[in-house]
Amino acid sequence: MAEKENKIKVFKTNKLIEARYNLNLVEQKLILYAASQVNCFTGEDFTILKMPVSEFFSIIGNDEKSKNHTYIKNLAKGLMSKQLEINYPNGNWEIIQWLSRCKYGSEEAIIEIEFSKYMKPYLLKLEEHYKGYPLREVMQLGSKYSIRLYELLIQWEYTNHKSLTITVEELRKKMGVEDTEYKRFTNFEDRVIRTAVTELNNISNLFVTYEKIKLGRRIDKIKFKFSVKENEKSIAEEEIKQLKDIGFVDYIEIIKEIFDDDELVFTDSEINNAYILTVEKLDNIDAIQQNRDDAVGAYMLYYYEYTKDKANRRAYNYFLKAIREDYSNLRTLLKFHQDPLTLKYGKLFE
Repeated sequence: MAEKENKIKVFKTNKLIEARYNLNLVEQKLILYAASQVNCFTGEDFTILKMPVSEFFSIIGNDEKSKNHTYIKNLAKGLMSKQLEINYPNGNWEIIQWLSRCKYGSEEAIIEIEFSKYMKPYLLKLEEHYKGYPLREVMQLGSKYSIRLYELLIQWEYTNHKSLTITVEELRKKMGVEDTEYKRFTNFEDRVIRTAVTELNNISNLFVTYEKIKLGRRIDKIKFKFSVKENEKSIAEEEIKQLKDIGFVDYIEIIKEIFDDDELVFTDSEINNAYILTVEKLDNIDAIQQNRDDAVGAYMLYYYEYTKDKANRRAYNYFLKAIREDYSNLRTLLKFHQDPLTLKYGKLFE
């Protein structure tokens, strides 16, 4: 699933991206995953998406709730009641339900999802100029505002200006902020704009900046500018591939075996960077010099499991920060463990 997910794209019309709606984080990810499974260029009708519930919650990094039938039902009910509003330049508008049906089979733990037929113009028979964006980029985000801002920006990826200027009022609506929420601009900026921009810069393939545009004394508009970091990632991956082809960086595959996770989504270059950081972190610990490779593997595995527990399996920057900050003080513990492999997440003090 992890390798497949890295290649899956989400395709939507710009009208759908710019629609006004309010979905929570999990609802957004479920809709996006369902949209990524649509035959958007040649499909005539929506097919029913049948998905193991455990698979979806694995994708969003929350395996425990997949065992909770009440949570699943409430999620389905919430989505069935959610609507989106699409506005047209001539003043016309349209309000649509996202889904027409949701069904859950407890014996097989399968959830069936079907888009409303009125969603067809926005998800089916798309023209070839719609490029889409990688599903992984939004599935790894931890804020609903980050996902919305990512979509609002990425539609301008293939323009020269790579920017979006939008009124504060319209941005609030498109980010799903209720009229009663964050009425003061400073609160809106702190809780919504900065939250989204910071997470996109840390985790996604976008680097985003913004400036505030005043009308008189009040902030009237926000101008976002962004660049795409994908080329940097591609170059890094190609460099790692070349090194692997000539027999170097074999530790990457060893770390993958240590992680022993079929759902691992970190790329080879990301694992390589984490490995280098770990080696630097554990340098100068005399007690582990005889079995340094084991210590590095144990340290990385611990913080990989830590990241999955505290954040999700896609939170790469969280993983790096955990390694760098050494939240559980493993360096000290490793000084007194002759066998580093005895260090297990959740069992340090047993």
